[in-house]
Amino acid sequence: MAGEVARTRRSWLLIGLPAVAVAAGALAVGLPVLRGLGVAGNDPPVVVERSLFAVACEANRPGDCERRVRLHVDRRPVTAREQMQALTDWQRVVLPAPSGGVVAVDDVRAAIVAAGHPDPVVQIALAGDPAPPGTVLYAVPVYGTCVIGHLGGGSHDLQVVGPLPDGRCLPD
Repeated sequence: MAGEVARTRRSWLLIGLPAVAVAAGALAVGLPVLRGLGVAGNDPPVVVERSLFAVACEANRPGDCERRVRLHVDRRPVTAREQMQALTDWQRVVLPAPSGGVVAVDDVRAAIVAAGHPDPVVQIALAGDPAPPGTVLYAVPVYGTCVIGHLGGGSHDLQVVGPLPDGRCLPD
C-alpha cells in the first residue's frame, strides 16, 4: 500500500511539475503580449488595421442580411473607444415616436439637429439603402464615425460604422 502511494505521488510529480512549468512559461510570454495589446498595464493599445464584423440578420426580412453586410463594406474600422464615444453622444438624440408606424423625415431631422448634429442625412429608404424600404433612414457623422439607423415600419435600428473612403456616411 505504501508503495502505491509513493508511486502515485511520483506520477503526480512527473505530470504536475511539467504542467506548472508550462503554465509559468505561458504566463511569462502572455503578459508582455497582453501589455502590448493594452489589456494589462497602462501601455497603449496596438492599432488594428483590419477588423471583422458579425451581422445578425432577420430571417423573415428578405435582403436584411445583404443590406447589413453592404453597410460595412469599404469602411474604416471603428475602435471600441470610438463606438462608445459615438453611442454616448447619440444618447442626447430623442427620436420621435412613430405614430401608427409612420415617422416624418422632417421630425427625425429636427430631433437630430436639436441634439447638436447639424449635418444629418435623413431620407426615406429605397431599395439598396442600408434600411428597410419605406422607413426613415438617417446617417449622422459623430466623432469621426457614422451613426446609421432607421425608424418606422415597426422597427428601429442603429449602428456605429466607419465612414466611407471619401469621408461620407452614405454613398450616393
